[in-house]
Amino acid sequence: MLFLANMELAWWEALVLFLLWFVQFALSPIAPSDTGLGFLSHHVRLWSTWAYLIWAGFEFVRILFGRRHLKAFRLFGAIWKERVMKSPT
Repeated sequence: MLFLANMELAWWEALVLFLLWFVQFALSPIAPSDTGLGFLSHHVRLWSTWAYLIWAGFEFVRILFGRRHLKAFRLFGAIWKERVMKSPT
């Protein structure tokens, strides 16, 4: 959501998001266990979740310091005023 809130997605952000999703998707049929692929599957899910959380935290800090702007909320308000709040003629 933090990526979409500024209405922009850099190519590397899209690539990393896809890779994180793909690794989780590819390992999703494997049940977590203490050995072999189950062990790998469990840890990949765990670490990819941490990667998402850390990345989201980093983006949130960028938003707080003004390095990333939340255009979606401003545009939503403008469209809402234009389309919904206008008086019927």
